[in-house]
Amino acid sequence: MENKVYYKVLFVDDDSKVRETQPTKAEQYGLDLTPVACWEDAKKELMDRDDFSSWDAIILDARCIVKKDGVADFHFLDTALSELYVLFERYGYRIPWYVLTGAAGENDFRFVMKGLNRYPREEKWGNWLNEKVSRDGKEDDVDRLYENIQRVAPFRTRNRILDLYKDVFDAMGACLNCKKEYLIEILTALHFPEYRKDLDPDKQYNRLRKVLEAIFYSSRELGLLPNDFFDKRHVNLQDASRYLAGETPKHIPMRYGEKGESVFPPIIASTVRNMIDATNTGSHIEVNHANLLFGYALQLCDVIVWYRSYVENHSDRETNLAKCKRSDSQNADEVETQFPEYEGKSFLLEKDEEGNLHCDRCLVSYNQHQDKIEKKVRLHKIVENDKDTREVYPYFAKKVELVESE
Repeated sequence: MENKVYYKVLFVDDDSKVRETQPTKAEQYGLDLTPVACWEDAKKELMDRDDFSSWDAIILDARCIVKKDGVADFHFLDTALSELYVLFERYGYRIPWYVLTGAAGENDFRFVMKGLNRYPREEKWGNWLNEKVSRDGKEDDVDRLYENIQRVAPFRTRNRILDLYKDVFDAMGACLNCKKEYLIEILTALHFPEYRKDLDPDKQYNRLRKVLEAIFYSSRELGLLPNDFFDKRHVNLQDASRYLAGETPKHIPMRYGEKGESVFPPIIASTVRNMIDATNTGSHIEVNHANLLFGYALQLCDVIVWYRSYVENHSDRETNLAKCKRSDSQNADEVETQFPEYEGKSFLLEKDEEGNLHCDRCLVSYNQHQDKIEKKVRLHKIVENDKDTREVYPYFAKKVELVESE
C-alpha cells in the first residue's frame, strides 16, 4: 500500500462473512475498508472530530441492526442517516454515503425510500443505491459500488490535498505519531479559499505545534534526543531544538556530538526555531494572518520530508545515543565563549525606538542598565536571546559593566 493512495471507507453490515471477505475485495479498487457489525459501532468510529473528515465514504447495508443486541430491519437506514446528518452538522463536513441492497433488492424496502429523500446527497457522489445486477453473467453490485467510490473519491478536496502532498503524508505515516488532519485542514484552506472563513488560527497554530512535538518525540524513540529533554507531559522545545542544531542548551547540560556536528542542518534549525516561536501560546495572536499560517505549514511540510530522509539513514538507536555528550560541569562562564564577537568587547550602549537597550545586535536589560545609555560598556556572559526581539537582537548580555576609560 506504500505507493498507492487508498481511500478510507466505513462499511456497516451485520453479516460476519461479508465483513471478512469484503476488505480484500475492496483493496482491489484502492479502498481501505473498515467493516463494523452495527450502527452503534459505526458511530464510535465517527466520533473523533479530528478524524471525521478522513472518511472518504460510508456504505450502509439496507437491512442491518442499530445496536449490537438489536434485530436487523429496514428502519435501520432512517436511524443511521438521521444520526449521521447530525454529525455532518456538528463537524461541518459531509461524507458521501451509499446503500447496498444486496439480495433483497429495491422493491423490498420501497416504503423506506421516500423517507430517505429528506437526507440530501451531493450529485457528485454518484449513484447511491446499488442492487444486484448482472453483467457478463456475474452478480456485481459490490463491484459497481466500489468502482463508483474509486471514481468519486479523488475529486474530494481532502483527497486532492493527500495527492498533492503525498510525500509529506507518507513521511508522517512512516515516522511521526500524529494525525494527518493537523495539516490537512490548513492545506485545504490554502488551496481552496472557500474553506478559509471557518479557519481558526489559534487552533491551527496549536496543531502545527503538535506536529513539531511529534518530530521531537520521534527523535527520542530513535535515540537522537535524550530523555532529559522531556518530562511526563511535555518536551522542552527550545532546548531540544538547540541540542539537535548542535548548539548548547540553556538548561540541560548536554550537547550533540563534537563541535560542528548536528542533527538539524542550519536551514532546518532556523525553520524549526521560528516555528517554535510562532506557535508558542499567545505569541501568534497579533500575527494570525492566514498567509503567515500557510507559510509556516509549508515550511513544516519541508521539515517533515527532510526528517524522514534523515531518520532513514540514521535509524540505529545505539549509534544515535552515542552522540549524546553530557556536560555536567557546564555553567554560564563556559557557555559565554561561543559568541566571541561580543564576549568581553566594548560597545556604546544605545536605545532604539521601541525602548530596547542594545549594543549592536546584542540586547541588554533595560531595568538594570538604563543609567548607562550613551555610555561605553563591556559585555560578558553572552547567550542567545529567546524573547520576541530575537530576530533583531539574537544575543543577550547577562553581565554589563561600565567602561570608565580605555
